Amino acid sequence: MTSKSCNLPNTADACRERLLVLADEMVSIKTQIAIVDIRRQRARRALDAHCFEQAKTALREKRQEVAHLNAHLKSLSASAPAGAAREGFKDVLIEVVRAHCDEPTWVQLMSQARALQQEREAIHG
Repeated sequence: MTSKSCNLPNTADACRERLLVLADEMVSIKTQIAIVDIRRQRARRALDAHCFEQAKTALREKRQEVAHLNAHLKSLSASAPAGAAREGFKDVLIEVVRAHCDEPTWVQLMSQARALQQEREAIHG
């Protein structure tokens, strides 16, 4: 485990930001490998094994960090209150719908939602 994996971000957003940075860095390394290889082939030179291994090692370390971040992100998500994000979204959705409805439409939507909820509770017990 690298020393970077010990300094994992504290939030899911910070993990996602770091994952985006790593993705960019990995694309950059892959591009660099490809460019060096094309130049090598044009010049009909032998492969610089040391340079190639350094790039591949850097890529491997980035992939390991991605794996650690993904596992950490999963643990952060698991430790969040179950359904908290979904409940928050529902609250915002209700707020948006309420703001765009007149009173009779709102009453009708609420009535339909309550009927559907009662129907589902009857089916699922």
